[in-house]
Amino acid sequence: MKKSWLAVLAVVAGCWSTVPPGKVGMYVYAGKGLDKEVLREGLYWHLPWNHIILFPAQWNEYEEKMEVLTADDVRINIQVGVAVRPNVGELYDLQRDLGTQYYDTVVQSAFFTATRTVLAHYNMVDIPENSEKIENEIREHIDGRLKGHHLELGRIALQHIDYPPVVQAAIEQRLVIQQQQTQKEAQIKIAAREAEIARIKAESAAETAKISAASDAETTKVRADGESKAQDVLAKTLTPLLVQMRALTSPTSKFVFVPEGKAMTVVLGGDAATAAAAAKTP
Repeated sequence: MKKSWLAVLAVVAGCWSTVPPGKVGMYVYAGKGLDKEVLREGLYWHLPWNHIILFPAQWNEYEEKMEVLTADDVRINIQVGVAVRPNVGELYDLQRDLGTQYYDTVVQSAFFTATRTVLAHYNMVDIPENSEKIENEIREHIDGRLKGHHLELGRIALQHIDYPPVVQAAIEQRLVIQQQQTQKEAQIKIAAREAEIARIKAESAAETAKISAASDAETTKVRADGESKAQDVLAKTLTPLLVQMRALTSPTSKFVFVPEGKAMTVVLGGDAATAAAAAKTP
């Protein structure tokens, strides 16, 4: 009896299935087949004779290495990546159409064909600088092949290209020439910019000098006008009588004025004897 209960518990315990993160699932019943309900992440119980099939819900990137022939008849080996995932809303139709092996069934062959078709239109040396355009063209070709297959196509990535040694040297030389040309153009632009800056500075200095010269001339003119007016005023106010008065009242004066009628005689020297002698002089 005890063994029977253990057997029942073992059966019941084995009827749990997990849908892990990044996956979705669908019930497959032994009696009625595939169920249309999409199971998200979680733990699900079912009878032992039923099971759950899993599909990736996230982008899965597949990498392929292939040999391609370019437009200039050069064979190169490339490594390309493609991202693809099921259309979760059409998971029931995907299972009935392709099943879980959809990449091996449809995507891989479309991927190879599209890559070789697109690269056949490009010369070998033009591939690196047109990589983004090439990726978009490959994606368009694959997308057209996958229509109606309930899949979503992500990005295409040219990951690595192996060139023959001679070809690799030619590409490197071409890149060096392009870099030198770019550097030369940059130097020309810098020189032109520096010349323009020098011209602007020269014009600014000339304008400043012109303004300064005009200002100095105006200052000189104003000063000259002021001095001329001051001389005119002084000439009008500096009478002989005023000069004599300032000389007499100055404590440091060395002049002696001797009155002679209405005029005054000026005698050099400040002592009395000299003044007396001067006064007696006819």
